[in-house]
Amino acid sequence: MSTRIRKVISEIGAGNVFTINDIASRLSNKMTKNTIAKALSRMYQSGEIQKVVDSKKTMVYKEYYVPTTMFQREVHLTSSDSITLKYIKSGTKIYGIYTGSKLLNKWGLSEQISTKSVVISNNTQSHSYKDEKLEVTIRKSDFTITNRNYQISELMEILKLYKKAVTSMTIDEIFNEIWQYIYAKFNEREKIEIFHYLYEYASPESIKSLETLSVYFPQNLMDIMDIYRKERVK
Repeated sequence: MSTRIRKVISEIGAGNVFTINDIASRLSNKMTKNTIAKALSRMYQSGEIQKVVDSKKTMVYKEYYVPTTMFQREVHLTSSDSITLKYIKSGTKIYGIYTGSKLLNKWGLSEQISTKSVVISNNTQSHSYKDEKLEVTIRKSDFTITNRNYQISELMEILKLYKKAVTSMTIDEIFNEIWQYIYAKFNEREKIEIFHYLYEYASPESIKSLETLSVYFPQNLMDIMDIYRKERVK
C-alpha cells in the first residue's frame, strides 16, 4: 500500500503540493481516501512529507508537500502561493483564475506590472470581497471553474479587460494575439465550448467583442458560433 503511494508521490515530484484526492485519482480510486489519509499521516510523522502552512503560520492547509530536504519540518508559503492554494489551484484541481493585469500579461496583451491581485474563484460565497490577510480581491465566478473550462473562464475575462490593456498594440493586433493564444492553448473541445459559455454567461459587449474577433476563426468555428447565435435569438 505505502509503496504504491510513494511511487505516486515520486511521480508528482519534489516541491509540488498534492492532496489526498490527487493520490486517489492517480491510483484510479482503487484505494479508499481514508486509507490514503492514514498512510500520508504516517509518512508525515516519519518526515517523508510535510504539511503546508501559510507564511504567517496562521493556517495549516489540508494538503501535503514533498520535502526538498529532510531537515525541513514545515513548508512556508509566500502570499502568492497561499492565494493560489486557497483560491485557484490545489494539486491538479483548478477552481479559480487570476484576472486583471496578471491575466492580460499571461495572454501577452500588456506589459503593465501590478501589485494588486484579483482572483475569480469558486471558493467564495460573496460576489466580491477583499481578503485582507492575503491582500487579494476575490470575485465569485459566474459559473463553476474546473480543469475543463478554466481557460474559457480566462477568455471571458479577457473580453472584459482587453480595452484596458497597457500596450502599444493596435486593436487588430490585440484581437490577433487573443486568437493566437486560443489557437495555441485551447484544445478542440475548448474551442467549441467557448460559444456555450459566451452566449450563456457573457455580457452583450463581450459577445460583440468575440463576434468581432471571429474574423480570425477557421470556418468550422464560425459555423458553430452561428448555430449558437441563432439559438440565442429564438
